[in-house]
Parts: sequence; structure tokens; C-alpha cells
Amino acid sequence: MHSVLQHKNSQNSSRILNLLICNVLPYNSNELGKVAVINEATVKNKNRRISVIQEIIATTKVGSQDELLQLLTNKGFNLTQATLSRDLKAMKVVK
Repeated sequence: MHSVLQHKNSQNSSRILNLLICNVLPYNSNELGKVAVINEATVKNKNRRISVIQEIIATTKVGSQDELLQLLTNKGFNLTQATLSRDLKAMKVVK
């Protein structure tokens, strides 16, 4: 699955691109002008992360999302607590 938002010369496309970027990227001056890219590597990383989360939950007693986040970080994943929370919700994991 490839989806790339690309800048085009027309005014309409620029407005649409700006709206999409504002809704996708964090709002700070360092992020302005970047383009959101969702590609196969992103999907594969998410699938791999989900698989590792399932493995950790099945083999380790985890007391909190913060603890799980630290375990994932130790395994080389770079994610936020919000991303982990969305993953757990999609997996229908409960406390």
C-alpha cells in the first residue's frame, strides 16, 4: 500500500495538501513543510510491532502501558504512548 501526499502547482491542490498535513503532522515549526508518507515499510513495522506486543503480553506480566512501552523501546521500537494505546485498542487488549 503506497500513499504519498505530493505538492502540486494548482491552488486547490495546495489547499488540500495543507489541510492534510495539518491533520497528520504535529504542529510545530520544525515539522512544517514535511510530507506524510505511508508505505509498505510503515505497515510492516506496525505488523511487526503488533506481533512483538502479542509475544510480550503472552510471556511477560506487564503492569502498565508505560512498562510495555519501555519493553518495546528496549526491543528497538520507537513509538509514543499514544501509538501504543491505539495498538492496544485495535488489538482489543484490556487491563
